[in-house]
Amino acid sequence: MQNGMETAKYTRGRSREGELPKGRSLESRNTAAPLAAAPEMASRRAWLEDFRHMLSSEAIDFERLRTRCFQGCPDGEGIRATCWKILLGYLPPDTSSWEAVLESKRALYHQLVKETIINPHEDEESDSGEVVDHPLNPNPESSWNRFFVDNQVLLQIDHDTRRLYPDLSFFQQPTPYPRASYSAGMEALKKRVERSSLPSQRVGTTRMGIINMKSTAKYSSLEKYYLPLKEGEEAHWEVVERILFVHAKCNKGIGYVQGMNEVIGPLYYVFFQHPDVRWKEHAEADTSFCFSALMAEIGDVFTKKLDSAHLGIGGAMRSLMQLLKDKDPVLSKNFVSWRLCLWGPKFDP
Repeated sequence: MQNGMETAKYTRGRSREGELPKGRSLESRNTAAPLAAAPEMASRRAWLEDFRHMLSSEAIDFERLRTRCFQGCPDGEGIRATCWKILLGYLPPDTSSWEAVLESKRALYHQLVKETIINPHEDEESDSGEVVDHPLNPNPESSWNRFFVDNQVLLQIDHDTRRLYPDLSFFQQPTPYPRASYSAGMEALKKRVERSSLPSQRVGTTRMGIINMKSTAKYSSLEKYYLPLKEGEEAHWEVVERILFVHAKCNKGIGYVQGMNEVIGPLYYVFFQHPDVRWKEHAEADTSFCFSALMAEIGDVFTKKLDSAHLGIGGAMRSLMQLLKDKDPVLSKNFVSWRLCLWGPKFDP
């Protein structure tokens, strides 16, 4: 009898299969999830609208924009690209002067490209036809000598930019705005350092006496997935290569250091995603100036002479490890053990 009463109490407390709990309708159950997500969607719309309002103002509040970007910056509508340009000092807070500033700086970059990328063939002969410069000219000021010195830097840049973010196909795809669009007749930088090789084949004979020719060429992993570009086309990584080369020529104190390609890659990618064609077309020039501004802040970590100084990469790593030790001692200890296992005596914990 007691077991029967407990069973009856249990069955009254639960609903039958397919039956809705008391006080709940089918409509309310189906709208429960959207209602829960509504505040989040409304918050995101307000967050996006706040950025639109800030960037549409005649005078942008720089401190407020920096605070909001630190909490997260939208990646749509070109907002992130615009915010980065303002925070890096490329665009002034006064939006009415943007058009004049952009026109001036983009023209300046195109002039820098023409002046820094040397074509030694232009100085080989004088107006009278006399040969005044040649590849064997020992004069350190000759165009050919500077051409060969530049190629030593270009070789490292070319090697790093060719493999820039290999998991992202963007940098291997052709840009709709190649160098010919603003500098006719300029030779591609990659052609100055690329290596040429003659195709070779291996001769083999089958049991029937038939001679087969097999190619011995080996292809990289990228060549398997990307078709070669047509004549006149230019990949996005070549644009990045040109920016880094011009920056190295204009900043000989630091030049080019491996790792700069990883810093400039996100800048160019975000700037090129701008929906406005007028901004996308000049992503190369905009990236050049913003990268220079960024390097003015973090350039010390790329300077070899400062590696052990407080401002160099060594000092930055010591500050990071001390901060990690203060905030999370357990993680700090595990990180030191991981470094010792991975690199052994190369790092001093």
